[in-house]
Amino acid sequence: PAVEEAPAEDGLLQALSEAAKSKLGLAIAYRVYSESLRDPRNSAIGEHFKEHSEDCLNDVDFFVRRSSVMSGGASLEGVESPPASGDLTEILQVLSKMEEANLQLMSELVVLLEGNPSKYEVEAMMAKDQHHLDDLTQHMPVAPELPSVAGEVPSVEEAAPPAAPPGVIGPAKLGAKKGLERVKEVFTGSRAKKLWSGAE
Repeated sequence: PAVEEAPAEDGLLQALSEAAKSKLGLAIAYRVYSESLRDPRNSAIGEHFKEHSEDCLNDVDFFVRRSSVMSGGASLEGVESPPASGDLTEILQVLSKMEEANLQLMSELVVLLEGNPSKYEVEAMMAKDQHHLDDLTQHMPVAPELPSVAGEVPSVEEAAPPAAPPGVIGPAKLGAKKGLERVKEVFTGSRAKKLWSGAE
């Protein structure tokens, strides 16, 4: 029986690691982009991003603890910072795709946790994640309807932000750097080295 259960346990451990990586990636992205929104009109959205980042970090801690009970810890190798951007629409699109991918992973994990009490905690996370996704959709700017002239198709060109001079860190990259440092600060103590050994 032990031999038969091993593959199922390995599959669950892998799913827990993937869930932890997904949540850590989201935590980093939310924190990075909260620092990248320089427009004062977006300050409320930036605060929401910080709250979402903290939620995701709590979930990472849960998955790491569950993995530790099973075999000594989850692997967080391959977690990277999101692409630098200061454009709200682009940021919302990136985060939405990440949240959708995360929800897919969570739904697969719930199936593997059938009969395990942790299933209900993951389902609660999914409800919170769906709220995050709804939040992103709500903040998405609505393009104004432009009057069209017969035979003409209106087009809008977005001006690219000016590039930073050589040797100077641009606003988006500076925000990314601050955001990543803040996420790292949250995980200090005995697990810090393990958590970040493959996350940079």
